[in-house]
Amino acid sequence: MMNHNVNLLSEAIPLQQLTLLFILVSALCGCQTGTVPLEDLNASIPPVEVDPRIFPLLAKAEEAFAENRLTTPLDDNAYLRYLQVLSIEPDNSKANQGIADIVEKYLAWSIENVQRARYRRARDFLNKARSVDENHPNIATVENMVNSYAEGKTQTFELSRASTERRDPETVSTLGEIAAEISKLQATIMIEAPSDATGRWIYQQLNEATRERVRARFEMTSRVRIHLYY
Repeated sequence: MMNHNVNLLSEAIPLQQLTLLFILVSALCGCQTGTVPLEDLNASIPPVEVDPRIFPLLAKAEEAFAENRLTTPLDDNAYLRYLQVLSIEPDNSKANQGIADIVEKYLAWSIENVQRARYRRARDFLNKARSVDENHPNIATVENMVNSYAEGKTQTFELSRASTERRDPETVSTLGEIAAEISKLQATIMIEAPSDATGRWIYQQLNEATRERVRARFEMTSRVRIHLYY
């Protein structure tokens, strides 16, 4: 009778499922079963293969970037090398970040030339930034800055660094007044602040006090100033 029941059970449940069931029951009961060392499990996972062409291309790109060979000469520049990496591995984070850095460097050069009243050169760098990534979020802000400086349509507000870093109520009130001016002029802005945290706090205060989202760029300096371009 006992053997007959065993036969019925083996016919009803495949052997593979019985084995799995035994392992689960053994684990629940605290029974010692054969375990696979972690090293063996890791060994069973095939390593991710990296195309051997990527690292040399990234190294060449970083070297070109450091030497300000951003998009020229045509056959040896940082942008070209990053594009070559992306043609091999489209989601390569270093290449994507490198392209964003190229845009930011061109925009920084554009701002430097605006401040020296070299508007044509500022526009040249702005156009180079756009040629690399026309959808970069900071291009519109810098473009408005260039046009505003060239037309004399700018305002600058300077705040106390100590008061701003303490988040004093009078600073909050002043930022509310600046926000009203931003809304009235439909201006874009550049924030100067001594730290990223302070810059973000200023932007948050301005953004909460305006009807529309403020378009802004941040520069880390020793002063606290807000530039309006309209």
